[in-house]
Amino acid sequence: RCLSDRDDFSKLFHKFLDQLQPPSPTRQQLDWLRARLLTPNEIHGYCAAPLSPLEMQEIPAEHRGDRVERQRGGETLALEMLDSFLDRRGANYSKGISSPNTSWTTGSRLSPYLTWGHVSIRRVIVSTKRKQDELRQAKKRSSEPSPWLRSLAAFSSRIHWRSHFLQKLESQPSLEIQDQCLAYSHLRRQPGDFKQEHYEAWCEGKTGYPFVDACMRSLIHCGWLNFRMRAMLVSFATYNLWLDWKQVAGHLARVFLDYEAYTTRSSRCRPARQV
Repeated sequence: RCLSDRDDFSKLFHKFLDQLQPPSPTRQQLDWLRARLLTPNEIHGYCAAPLSPLEMQEIPAEHRGDRVERQRGGETLALEMLDSFLDRRGANYSKGISSPNTSWTTGSRLSPYLTWGHVSIRRVIVSTKRKQDELRQAKKRSSEPSPWLRSLAAFSSRIHWRSHFLQKLESQPSLEIQDQCLAYSHLRRQPGDFKQEHYEAWCEGKTGYPFVDACMRSLIHCGWLNFRMRAMLVSFATYNLWLDWKQVAGHLARVFLDYEAYTTRSSRCRPARQV
């Protein structure tokens, strides 16, 4: 973090990954830490009963609802998802991640947990490397073909691309709001270009194009969609409906459970690096 440029990002990133991970704290250490925590009465302005989304008046009423079938949070569920991916589901990752049907199970489904910090990117990469080492040793003892190594290589590549995009945003924050190619900034921003009815139809999954609508409704319902379908939704909005990417970005930020500014907004010109 806080690099002056990205020239040595890859080298520093791998150096960080190679460091020994600190051990989990002992029960005695946890008790000591808890004893140092402030009590609610010591925190000025502490809210004893957190507001529910329905009580947050600054959020428009139409955006206060939860995703109906979203993934649930927490480190325990995050580690269970990681284990199930490396033990079973990840074997067909490279073949299944592009399909809107198979990606629900062959994809890692770790992106929400990475976004919210329920599992670290370092934990995921180290665990993946450990699995790859085990598979390479097993390959020496068996001639049976296996899709595992190819799939985990593809997964590792996406994990590193994700880190690349996040670092790129930190180095150049203007990317969140700036067009990638300034020569085309005038496009979709002329009088009469924006069609409110087109925008609303796209947001609600009611464009009349079954595949587009199915993907958007699934996203609204679950908060997750595989990377090719994310790119397709953005492409349809910007090319077919001629909507400005800045106008559609707010809707995506609300519906993506794993929303991150640049990894999502990069999908306006390439598939978002969701894993």
